[in-house]
Amino acid sequence: MTDLVWFGELLLAEPRLRIVHAKAVGGVYGLGLHGQRVGGVEVWGHGGSWGGYQSSLLTVPDRDAIFVGLTNGSRGGKALYDLEDEFFYRLLGERRPVPPTVELPDDARDELTGSYANSSAWYEVSFAVDGLALKLDDGEFGARAIGERTFEITEGDHVRERFDFPLEGFGRFGSRLAERIA
Repeated sequence: MTDLVWFGELLLAEPRLRIVHAKAVGGVYGLGLHGQRVGGVEVWGHGGSWGGYQSSLLTVPDRDAIFVGLTNGSRGGKALYDLEDEFFYRLLGERRPVPPTVELPDDARDELTGSYANSSAWYEVSFAVDGLALKLDDGEFGARAIGERTFEITEGDHVRERFDFPLEGFGRFGSRLAERIA
């Protein structure tokens, strides 16, 4: 945890490290960091997971503030999200904005449905009335479109987790890219 705080301090001290390289739904990416605005203020950060642990590093340069969170559970991302929003509320008086739902035609959603797999997991994506449904090892979860190829889970233990389809024939579920096989 001390290392993350040290890195957060470095990010606050060196603005040139926050170079934007790509635009994504809800923010921008640069050098492994994602950027967004909360209450009109720039926020930079990076989340991660490994071996059942979840982590979050957020910096708010205009307020010289750092948030670091670590959990020891695979569902810790949901707890971290809630803690981050409380951090934003106490620091900025606002929580992060919720991306609007994008209405997609049935054929656009239908072309994304199917089975996706990689060396460690299997994912089933099916058509749902309000978006798509994603079947994981622990159940099936509804998701709404927040971009043309980006979806956010709306229920259960995976609420607010996102998955997308960055390349034709591939889906990204968490940080794992999986190829469409059927």
